[in-house]
Amino acid sequence: MTLEMPTSSQQLGHRITAQRREVRERTFEHALLAAIIGLNPYPNLLTFSLILVGLITLKLMRDVGKRWGFPGTLDPLALVGNLLGGISALVLSGLIWLIVIVIGISFPLVQPFAISAAMFAFVWVAGQATNQYYEVGQLKRLKKQETAIAPPETARPDLSEPAAATSVHAVAALPIEKRSLPKLRRRQLLLAGLATGAALTGGHHYWQQQQLLARQARLSNLARQSPTYIKEYLETAFAGDAKMVADIQNLQKSLIIAPPKVSYEREISKQLILCTRLATEQYLTGTIVENYDGSIKNLPSYEPQLNRYQQLLSIEGPEEATTTKTVKVPENASKLPQDPLREGLDNAENLIEGLAGQAIVLKWLNPVYWGFVLVSPEHSLIVFRGTQRITEWIQNILAQQNNYSELSPFQYIGRVHRGFATIYGSIAKPTIEAVQKLDLKRPIYITGHSLGASIATLAAMDIAMRVPEARNQLRLYTYASPRVGDPIFAQQHSRLVPNSYRVVNVADAIPLAPPTFTGNLSFAHVGQPWTFMNYSGDIAPSHFISTYRQAIDKGLEKVYSHPQA
Repeated sequence: MTLEMPTSSQQLGHRITAQRREVRERTFEHALLAAIIGLNPYPNLLTFSLILVGLITLKLMRDVGKRWGFPGTLDPLALVGNLLGGISALVLSGLIWLIVIVIGISFPLVQPFAISAAMFAFVWVAGQATNQYYEVGQLKRLKKQETAIAPPETARPDLSEPAAATSVHAVAALPIEKRSLPKLRRRQLLLAGLATGAALTGGHHYWQQQQLLARQARLSNLARQSPTYIKEYLETAFAGDAKMVADIQNLQKSLIIAPPKVSYEREISKQLILCTRLATEQYLTGTIVENYDGSIKNLPSYEPQLNRYQQLLSIEGPEEATTTKTVKVPENASKLPQDPLREGLDNAENLIEGLAGQAIVLKWLNPVYWGFVLVSPEHSLIVFRGTQRITEWIQNILAQQNNYSELSPFQYIGRVHRGFATIYGSIAKPTIEAVQKLDLKRPIYITGHSLGASIATLAAMDIAMRVPEARNQLRLYTYASPRVGDPIFAQQHSRLVPNSYRVVNVADAIPLAPPTFTGNLSFAHVGQPWTFMNYSGDIAPSHFISTYRQAIDKGLEKVYSHPQA
């Protein structure tokens, strides 16, 4: 095949384009050959395959340079570009190998082709980088030739002048490679070889997997017929339970929980469990009575024994509310119409979550009551309400933990339950502001039932750390409290708030959650345990405030001396 001498700048451009295409096709063929070598199914021949691919890459680089006439006028920038191209080839081939391996986790038949794909990518990127390197050199050489021939008064060489002819002759002088096989037949042979290699490699891998499964099945059948194996299997199964029990006992023994410095006060406990019920009634009243000011004196469970207290304030915080509203949506409307539910809601944050036909789901944050603060000449009470809503139960169940960071809305040490931390974080600021209004020389009792107990536990540590002058006056009484944090949190809580008491109905399932070990997380209780038994035959009644109040009014709770994680 012979090429006519280009005689114009247009022909020069066509010739360079053809040169690029020729190099690209040659690079693709070398990459196919490398992929075929990468299909070698024998791991002990991997080193030999890598050497072959390396030789193929060197030959490709030599061929590319030969196609461009080995131009030598390359600047440092081109050298750096070629070096970066080689590094990119290595990185990309490694990345492709990793991707195929990851895919092979779900589709095992893909794994044998990881090395083949990586070798194809390496040779392809290396060839492209080498082509770019020599092409830059060729173009710089042409530019120098044009500059040397151009007259001094000519600012820009005209490719129609002799300079252009020289450039054209330079490109035309590039060697024309003669190949023994036509391009189409050579490409067909390579693709056929790749397909054959892929089929053989995939079949070999499948055969190996079947052989392995058959061998495992034979061994399993032999093991099942062995009395020794059956005995070991049963011992292993029960050993897992024994290990979990041992781990829990070791965790309990490792906890260094300081005993309270102040004795448990039954009369105070009777008032506190009553106040947890009032906190629930305060919340419920606030959700249905317009302009309710949070006062507890007119609530159904209020008793005269609380007359000596003055309600200093109510603790308010956000609560998510959801409703579905059907509205008329124009067929060609570009945006949703104004929602009538938004009118009259102060401090409401509406979020349109979804649209199905003409129904929209609305969410907003309403201010609600989370508890209250009572003061008397002798002491102060900080009361948090318990779980009342589905979203709060979900927060109770989800066992995830947060580490303290500077962005946390409150202070703590260790890791704490993410759901409890989210809820208390929304009311931490008003809680600390309330404490700062109290007489810090008098005892401060903090209490709550269920979710309120978890919030009270976090509040006690937060107050001890952010209002240190109140630390010695803190008394924490919790009822039916879930586990709140990890062992580090429990130990530090004991150090900062030693006067902590945890009242539990042993028939109540809620204090057993979250489990001591949940995945890679661990949880531990805080406070001195005081227990009683009131089994009702079902989960919910054993957890009710009324059940706890009845037992405490009768003085049934007893201190539990053994540590309980």
